[in-house]
Amino acid sequence: MKIVWQEMKKIVSVKKLLYLAGFYALYFMLFLKPYVRQPHAFSYHQEADLVKSFIEEYGVTLTPEEFQELKSRQPEYVYDEIDQYIASNQEFQELGIRNFREFTGSQRGKELTLEEDNRLWLQLYDAIPADRVTEKVTSEVTNGIWNQYIDTYEQETAGRTVYYKDLNQTAQQERLKERGEKEVYGLMPGGVLYTNFEVLRLTGSFMTLAMLFMILPYMVSENRSRMPSLQYSFQKGRRHYGCRVAAVLLSCVLIAALTVAVYMKIAAGNRVTDFWNCSISAYSTAYISWFPWTLGEYTVFHLLIAAAFSTGLALGVFVVSHYLENYVTAIAWVLPAVVGGVFFCGIVLCGFGEITRAKWSVPLTGAGILGLGIVAALLEGCRERRRDIGMF
Repeated sequence: MKIVWQEMKKIVSVKKLLYLAGFYALYFMLFLKPYVRQPHAFSYHQEADLVKSFIEEYGVTLTPEEFQELKSRQPEYVYDEIDQYIASNQEFQELGIRNFREFTGSQRGKELTLEEDNRLWLQLYDAIPADRVTEKVTSEVTNGIWNQYIDTYEQETAGRTVYYKDLNQTAQQERLKERGEKEVYGLMPGGVLYTNFEVLRLTGSFMTLAMLFMILPYMVSENRSRMPSLQYSFQKGRRHYGCRVAAVLLSCVLIAALTVAVYMKIAAGNRVTDFWNCSISAYSTAYISWFPWTLGEYTVFHLLIAAAFSTGLALGVFVVSHYLENYVTAIAWVLPAVVGGVFFCGIVLCGFGEITRAKWSVPLTGAGILGLGIVAALLEGCRERRRDIGMF
């Protein structure tokens, strides 16, 4: 175990971790930051707050009886001084706008140009205190979310699949029937689900890059130092390969754990943990999966597949790097793995399990790459035991 620990310190050194932290900071600013929802993010947190209040009252599913009660409490539009001002303003009237809802929505006489829209907003803020306008906007966003949830519930629970109209395969029809028995009644903010999809795919891509970044220089530096020549000169040294494989696997686990810890911090801020037990195939998400997963179950499976795929690639890189002493050559060999890892975790894995896609292709790909990496490491281990000093 002591030897494994020594090898791990070569792979996951303090210097490399500092470099990795700097790379993550850059990666975060370039890609992840837009999907980290701040408290002032308007409709995102309003939707989450509203749905959470529904869940606290009714639970994670909304029965037809509970829906009728909820619908009876739907807030009505309240006309106030802002609507009176719009109704009396000649320019608003000429554009076919009679109240604030028509001004901020699509039910108006004509589409506004950017110049017209800005001019009308300035007039409104000149005539009405800013805090009242902000309060009105907030109220309208909430009312819009209410309307969306009411309308979608009535369509989806009635058996009319709004977002998936061409599901003709027998297995798809059976899955729709299964979903219609319970999951469709679930409460789940669509904004939280789809933002989580984006954060997960970027997290998976970073996990792959981090593992390859740690593993790539490991054997190249060892080969350049001629340490393998010394090790293979005696029998016990040939068994050192197994310690290296163990160190690589443990390093991959450590990197995956650190990446998941950072993800969970973001997920908590994005309200994912508030809806951990909610179905992702609820009526409000516009997403139907092959499996009856909750948001928490989907997230765990996604991270596991990303970790398995990334570990398999890392093992492959570890095997290839046994024969390389030049960093430029090593980067050239590893570049296809980098591209493949980012493509799989960043594109293929995003929203995996959707009913319009092949059911098992993504999980099997992740498991298959891990299996190939393990097989490659084992075959290389058999070869390593037969090597001797004469081969160097």
